[in-house]
Amino acid sequence: GWFGAIAFIFLILLQYFRLAKIIVVDRHTSHYLMPLIFGLAIFWPFFLVDQYKISILRVMNYQMLIWLYLGISSAAIRTFKHSRQATKRGAVDQKAGAERVAP
Repeated sequence: GWFGAIAFIFLILLQYFRLAKIIVVDRHTSHYLMPLIFGLAIFWPFFLVDQYKISILRVMNYQMLIWLYLGISSAAIRTFKHSRQATKRGAVDQKAGAERVAP
């Protein structure tokens, strides 16, 4: 029904805005997930326009593919955030270690 359609669109928009935020904030990062994140950020608006035009979700196999793309988007966002936090934590640890070693 309507609530399911709204929830589905909300999930897609949520993933899109998270991907877009990563692209805007960390665009100079040479992380291995950036090409995937960039591609997914381009994919979701085109999917929404396509969905609005032809209502393609009538085919059950296509619905599963969209859920897979949502899962891949979520995994890419989560992996990128965890690696970014680990990098920041490592830089802080190295800085603290250098201060301890220096007389």
